[in-house]
Amino acid sequence: MSDLQLTFREAFLWRLGQPGAAGTLRAFGDLLFDLLNEGCQWGTDSDEDSILGELRAHAQDFAHTLADMERLAEHLHDSDDEEETALADRISGWIGRISLVILDMHRRLECHDEEPKEPKP
Repeated sequence: MSDLQLTFREAFLWRLGQPGAAGTLRAFGDLLFDLLNEGCQWGTDSDEDSILGELRAHAQDFAHTLADMERLAEHLHDSDDEEETALADRISGWIGRISLVILDMHRRLECHDEEPKEPKP
């Protein structure tokens, strides 16, 4: 399995309690990824550049991850443990940095969406 092929993210898979369930879903995700590649399936808009489609998808993934990280940081901040509070502070710092990256990603996508499109032949 390639690191580029992580169809199901660990943030979801850790929730599966049955032994082997996460591995089964990873294997299915790899198969699905390979089948979509072989069938040249690259997103819902066949006219969109695949890099822009991936950028759009990653921006959304980051946004979901940041929401989870904010929730975790708030939980850790409520702790009396100094190490957990320090970790919450570091997480909060990264949340701010990654939020700026997501904003840049959205700006790039908006610029591309505003570019005039050539008519189809």
